[in-house]
Amino acid sequence: YADVDATSASVLGDEYHRAEVWAAAERARRGVKRMDRRDVEDEKTRERRAREAEAQRRKLEELEAKDRAWRESLATKARAMTTMSTDEYRAKWRALEEGKVKTLALRDFPFIDAATMKSASALCEFLTVDIDADKKRIKLREEMMRWHPDKFAKYFAVAREEDLEQIKERVNVTAQAVREAFKAFQQPP
Repeated sequence: YADVDATSASVLGDEYHRAEVWAAAERARRGVKRMDRRDVEDEKTRERRAREAEAQRRKLEELEAKDRAWRESLATKARAMTTMSTDEYRAKWRALEEGKVKTLALRDFPFIDAATMKSASALCEFLTVDIDADKKRIKLREEMMRWHPDKFAKYFAVAREEDLEQIKERVNVTAQAVREAFKAFQQPP
């Protein structure tokens, strides 16, 4: 009885060996590498890393979309603020030109804020925000003439005495900025 088990075990052992050799030959013929436990773990690690990388890519795309939306909302708000400021600017000029007010403080004059005047293109956009492209040059020239210190001098008579020096200074600065915007607009990009 013991001999039968030993013989059957060696026969089965030979069958396992033969099947393993056949499978290895078949894998070699197909070009498929036998995967042992380490290869399986490496494959699982690669798959996990690929899933993590895909999740990070999706998260990055989501954050970029949120950032784009945020930047667009800021640009929209900035355009709205520029339009409002331009309207206020024009209203102050109308009030000044109509001469209804006898005495004006510094804040009543239509001065453009310093941030807008830093860039010639921003100032040009501010002054011509709702003007047709073919009339922008004309509008900038009008603004340049309007801010010319000699032309603006007629409004010094309605300025408060204590603000007069600051007004003169700001007129000169604004005139220079408008002149630069006009020059930048005339030069091709």
